[in-house]
Amino acid sequence: MTNHIRTRLEAATPVLGVRIRSFSPVMLELLGRVDVDYAYLDLEHGGFSPYDAISLHRMQMVADRAGVSLVVRTPGAAPSMVRKVLDAGIQTVIIPRIETVAEVQAVMRAAHFEYEGTPGERGFGSAPGNRWGVRPDGYTDAEDRKVLVGLMIETTAALEDVQAIVGTTGVGFVKIGTGDLGVSLGVPQ
Repeated sequence: MTNHIRTRLEAATPVLGVRIRSFSPVMLELLGRVDVDYAYLDLEHGGFSPYDAISLHRMQMVADRAGVSLVVRTPGAAPSMVRKVLDAGIQTVIIPRIETVAEVQAVMRAAHFEYEGTPGERGFGSAPGNRWGVRPDGYTDAEDRKVLVGLMIETTAALEDVQAIVGTTGVGFVKIGTGDLGVSLGVPQ
């Protein structure tokens, strides 16, 4: 499987998505009928735990059948959380409240088997995202090419180093978190 979001972004093709607040697999089925590219699950501010592999896998299976990609926003940048989401078969993650290059690099190492020519920290498991332990030749390279990591810029600390943060190897896209950034700047809402 390829990451259709990543493929389209790399081809400079528009990508259309919808944020799901109900966290219902039924919504994914409906979205498949209206031809959207992705469904955005915000697990930072709602939904189930990103460590809930059963719920993540269920949503991923329904999304696959519906022809909709999932974008999962984690509650934070913990490498264990990033790995858990990817192990469920999710290919695109977005990490909130990134403030330093070191945080981005830790996320990238957790999301990849190899990062910047050195071993990453993705790891193997017997989960859907790891093909239940069946890994053909070239598996790790293919997986690394599929992963798409986005970052959210939401604090004044992030703004101070934004060029270096967004220029870090592996950053696929950036989203400005206007609500939290407004709070950080002292002008909420």
